[in-house]
Amino acid sequence: MQRVEGRLVLSPTDLTKHLACAHATTLDLAVVAGAVEAPHVADDALTLIFELGLEHERAYLASLRAEGRSITEIPTAFDADGRRRAEQQTLDAMRSGADVVYQGTFFDGSWGG
Repeated sequence: MQRVEGRLVLSPTDLTKHLACAHATTLDLAVVAGAVEAPHVADDALTLIFELGLEHERAYLASLRAEGRSITEIPTAFDADGRRRAEQQTLDAMRSGADVVYQGTFFDGSWGG
């Protein structure tokens, strides 16, 4: 959850969190509004899981390349213009018949992911 060009932009993760706990949405909205600071949670296990997840993604992408798959990588962007460009690149990759669209992005101004 973040503000982009003054608008609240939500992600699938925000929806998942809300379904699990509506109060989490209240807290996230307070952080986005600047009313409270996001808690800093130092969690070695979470960091390890995150790093292993990234390592798995890199290895899987490399295996797809080794198979000769056509791969289009979409750069991650967090500003509105970058998100719109990423969405257009995603659509172009899909239309061109890319075997794999890595980090495909969709953004309608309120939802992005």
